Amino acid sequence: MILDLMDLVIARVEVDERKSLKQVPGGIGSVNLSSRRYFKWQPWEDTYLRQNLGHKTEDEIAKHLGRTQVAVRLRWIRDLRMTAPSKDPNILTGTQAANLLGTDKHKIIHLCNTGIIPARQMRGKSQGRERAIRLINRKEFYRWVANPANWIYFDWNKISDLQLLKRCELKANGNHQFPQFPWHGDPLL
Repeated sequence: MILDLMDLVIARVEVDERKSLKQVPGGIGSVNLSSRRYFKWQPWEDTYLRQNLGHKTEDEIAKHLGRTQVAVRLRWIRDLRMTAPSKDPNILTGTQAANLLGTDKHKIIHLCNTGIIPARQMRGKSQGRERAIRLINRKEFYRWVANPANWIYFDWNKISDLQLLKRCELKANGNHQFPQFPWHGDPLL
């Protein structure tokens, strides 16, 4: 109990000061802080990680928590068993959206960047380079695709998802009785 409380105090000071306790004036010099293995993950750290994964890079999260990028990655993958933000079944990437519409991914990315398609950017690295991954809420995207006002941006006849294609056909024919999507209990429009 006393050791857990001490770990909490040390972790809190390190996070507040953004440096090792050895570097804090009046810090505890007798405690071996050469390794992070002495510091258990705290509930507030897990909460911060869950809320910011996909919004901030792993490096930014690690700096905020006073941990290494590797520790953050291992925590969300191995310990918390979280799904990668771009692999969430409720999320589409720009490339997945382009494949769904049968169009070029650069066109979809441009529509996301200009705000025509509601999306957010997830910063990441690929082969050592910074890049932005566009994340699109699947339900909002399907609603956007089924709106005839947006058909000027793509040819709805090339849609590869059969249910979405049927929805667009019904909309084009003036029929507003839409089939329900299997993962939602009610129609999107």
